[in-house]
Amino acid sequence: RANRSWQGVFSGIVLFGDPDHRLQGQFIPSEQFPRISLLVAAATIADDPVAIINADIVVTSSLRWGVARAFERGAGAVTSKRYEFDPKTEDYDGARVADSGADIFVAYPHVWRQIYKIVPDGLRLGAPAWDQFMLGAFEHILRRKFMDITSAKGVFHPRHGSRACPTIQVDY
Repeated sequence: RANRSWQGVFSGIVLFGDPDHRLQGQFIPSEQFPRISLLVAAATIADDPVAIINADIVVTSSLRWGVARAFERGAGAVTSKRYEFDPKTEDYDGARVADSGADIFVAYPHVWRQIYKIVPDGLRLGAPAWDQFMLGAFEHILRRKFMDITSAKGVFHPRHGSRACPTIQVDY
C-alpha cells in the first residue's frame, strides 16, 4: 500500500533491504534496520530533493503540493507529522494526528550532505531516537528554513495497535 502510494508522488524510489518482487523501486542491500548514515549518504548524491520515509507511510499528492510550496517559500528541508488511519477502512479523511512521530524528512542534497557530517553512524531506522535526531539536526542547521508541512495532510501511518518491535541496538 505504501509503495504504491509513493509511485504517484515521487520521481524515483530507492528501497533498502533485500529485493522484493512485490515492490517497485531500486534496491540497495542493507541490514533489516538500516543505518541512518546509509540513507543520508544515498540522499547526498541525488540531483533533486530526497525524502527519507518509513516503509509503512502512505503519501498523497498533497505531500507533493506541501513540499513544493515550502520550497517555494525558501525551505531547505521539510517534515510532517503523520495522520493515523485504520488500515481496514483506509479512511484517510477521518485520519488524525495521534502522536508527534515524524516518519518523513525531505531535503535538498546539499542539506543532506550537512546532515551526513553529523549523523551518528550507529543510529538506525526503527530506533526511537532516529526521528528526534533528525528533527534536532535540521532545526540546528536550517533554523527557520526547516518547515513542518503537517497541515498539507499528505503523510499517513496505518494504525498497528500493539506490536512487538525488536530492540534495536544504537551504537553512538
